[in-house]
Amino acid sequence: MKEILQQLIAIKENIHKTGTILHPDGTVQATELFQDKALYDLARNTSQIMQKQSQYLSISQEENRRLYERLETLLTVTEATNKNLETLLEKGINRGNKKITAQVDELSQLVKSTGEQVTVQIKQINEKRAKEAKELMQFTQTLQNIIKKLNQSHNALYKSPEEQ
Repeated sequence: MKEILQQLIAIKENIHKTGTILHPDGTVQATELFQDKALYDLARNTSQIMQKQSQYLSISQEENRRLYERLETLLTVTEATNKNLETLLEKGINRGNKKITAQVDELSQLVKSTGEQVTVQIKQINEKRAKEAKELMQFTQTLQNIIKKLNQSHNALYKSPEEQ
């Protein structure tokens, strides 16, 4: 993104420099062609940036969906396991009670740990996407400012001699 921004700044500077070149007949043909190409390049680059922003959002949403599905699956499995263990205990199976209790505790700890990991991952992904979105928004604002300045430059180049 920084590379594209540097190119756009260079284009803007070149337009400003060539804006003072007048042909004997009073036209600014070279500047007009250069400015048209610069505006075309700027529009194309802006479109590419918007597509990337959309892709990032889609990827982020898909990653969040998968992580939530994983967490839901873990919770469902844990609930089923807990119900099975409770059923065994309710039927009077007391042999290995200590072992079962240890396994239940271990499973509960594993679920808690996994849930915390998934939550941390989701938070990190969301923070990363928020940062990228902020950078893209700032870049888009910069592009809009450059387009505004290019339009002002374009309008200034085509003022009639009476307006100047």
